Amino acid sequence: MKIPYLRHKKLKNGEIAYYFDIPKHIMPAGCELKHSYPLGKNYVLACREALNLFERLENFRKSGENIQPKSLAHIWSIYKESRLFKSIKKSTARTYQYTFDILSKLKSGKSGRSFKDVPLDSFDYDSAYNLYEKFVICFKKTQAMYCITVLKMLYNFGFNKGIFTKNNPFANLRIKKNKPKKFVIPHEHVKSIIDKARELGKDNDSYLAVALATELNFYIAQRNADVLKLQDKDIYKKGDNYFFNINQNKVDNVNVKVPIPPHLVEEVLSKKGYIIADRFGKFDVQRFSRYFKKIRDILGFDERYIFKNMRHTGSTAYVEAGVATNAIISITGHTNEAIFNQVYKGNTEEVTLPALKKRLEAESRNNKIKESE
Repeated sequence: MKIPYLRHKKLKNGEIAYYFDIPKHIMPAGCELKHSYPLGKNYVLACREALNLFERLENFRKSGENIQPKSLAHIWSIYKESRLFKSIKKSTARTYQYTFDILSKLKSGKSGRSFKDVPLDSFDYDSAYNLYEKFVICFKKTQAMYCITVLKMLYNFGFNKGIFTKNNPFANLRIKKNKPKKFVIPHEHVKSIIDKARELGKDNDSYLAVALATELNFYIAQRNADVLKLQDKDIYKKGDNYFFNINQNKVDNVNVKVPIPPHLVEEVLSKKGYIIADRFGKFDVQRFSRYFKKIRDILGFDERYIFKNMRHTGSTAYVEAGVATNAIISITGHTNEAIFNQVYKGNTEEVTLPALKKRLEAESRNNKIKESE
């Protein structure tokens, strides 16, 4: 039996090499196969591989014979085989596939044509905006955002590949997502959580770890994972003060040098290895959160009282104490404040220490006022 597209070539040494060559004018649009595959010098093995490749080609023709050049389906099929797609996180890849499946179910206008078969460069800014409005009406906000993001991304991919020549019509489409204000735990309730944790800690050292982490993060205002990963090796002394040297997990290349509150220095320095740990060792975020929620529930507090909100609670306490924003973000590690980027090129002890001192002074003044009353 003659195998289609199986070719052979005689080499200079007299041996025969085999290839699977698909003529470019025969290759269907969007097919993942390459035009040519070297199959080696073994005729039997070459035939097997050629049959496998031919079967893949025929299967694609049956399932994708109607794929349109420059369409969503066409660009998606190329993108899925690209280095870019293979390098992204699995969760991101699943989101992209999920979004493509949503878009594939859409029908285009009165013609009833599948949206995945519409050439993406047939859109102009007006028709792209009409599509945007359709997304907003038909989908949940998150789904609509995914659809717009994937269309922009695939068009840019096609543009960079030379498939499209005009500017991206989806480029300026954005769905506004209003972020809700993060919840702030009242200071007196923070104290109640700490006190209850220390009380329960007499019988269970896991709660002592919760007490220390909660009180510590009320002042250092870091993300959950960054607090739980703190170790004794992250501590250093400068002058009379102790600091944590923290490389934040979430944002690349963000390092903060955060002063340790003086009243917690002794307890923190007594820890070996991980600062927040119990008899079982280091906490992960989930295990720690379970203990924090148990204390919250014992006290009958709001379900919004979660350890994640201690970062916002702590940073808000600095604002309430009158600390300047640029000094606060030198502790929290936020870098989206223009004044911080313009004036402070790095997070230094000279910036973070005054912030803590000013906060402690404000608390001391408030305590004296309460005592006088």
